[in-house]
This record gives sequence, structure tokens and C-alpha cells, in this order.
Amino acid sequence: MAATDRYVTALKADGYTVTVSDTLDSYLDAELLAATDLVVQCWTMGEITGPQAEA
Repeated sequence: MAATDRYVTALKADGYTVTVSDTLDSYLDAELLAATDLVVQCWTMGEITGPQAEA
């Protein structure tokens, strides 16, 4: 989580609202995605499902 922590700290310091998720199911939340301007994905050793990738 070192990379995530680094980006969260920098983005918050620049005044951004940051949401951190530990699941790719966040891609299934249409309301969350509609309110999101930037996605910084730090994810390794996992698999994304078809619906997650399509969202």
C-alpha cells in the first residue's frame, strides 16, 4: 500500500477528495463512477471480472 498511500497523500494535499477501495467491485458502482473524475488503479495479482472491466 506504499504506492497508494503516496498518491492519496499527494492528491489530498492538492485539495482532491479521495476514495480508496480494496475491491474491484467499485467499478460496478455506477453512482460512484459518475461522480469520479480520475481513477488511479494500484492493483496487482488479481483478476478483473467481465462486468468490472466493462464498467
